[in-house]
Amino acid sequence: MRTLLAAVVLLGSLTCVQAEKGENCEKGKKHHKRPSKAEMLEKFDKDGNGELSESEREVAHKAMKAKHREHMKKRFDKDGDGELNADEQAALDARMAEGRDRMKKMRESVDTDGDGTVSEDERAAAREAHKAKRAAVLEEFDADGDGRLNGDERKAAMASGKMPHRPGGHHKGHKRGRGDKTDKGADDAE
Repeated sequence: MRTLLAAVVLLGSLTCVQAEKGENCEKGKKHHKRPSKAEMLEKFDKDGNGELSESEREVAHKAMKAKHREHMKKRFDKDGDGELNADEQAALDARMAEGRDRMKKMRESVDTDGDGTVSEDERAAAREAHKAKRAAVLEEFDADGDGRLNGDERKAAMASGKMPHRPGGHHKGHKRGRGDKTDKGADDAE
């Protein structure tokens, strides 16, 4: 069930990245922001034990899936009539299939024992590997030595193919909207 919840969170995060500004990729539209762990617990931890039980995870999964579905429907409703016509639905279906394929590849790369689930140890190992990649990118591409990637440094890192992407991070075709410098230092080398 954790894998399922993680999948929904990851799938939801594929829509865009400008959460800092509250905007979607299309200028001026509000972004579907992924809830924090604290927000998830506050909303779905009904027994108050600080963790989500299987049944609480299932409720959270269904709620997030419904919210994501509604967000995507609005995003792909290009004519603004509140419904998806055949072309809009086809575009949405293609985007969702792309997200499922990306998620499957990501899960397979993290599921090192091949049992079909991502354990806490596998998740922790993936996080550590990602941190190491970000640090290596920062080391290689931070030309001015300020501990951050500016726009030109980020472009060079991305062009090299060495820039790791995290779930929920920016991906092909989307802009961060943070300006030239970032405020996260090494964490921004993603």
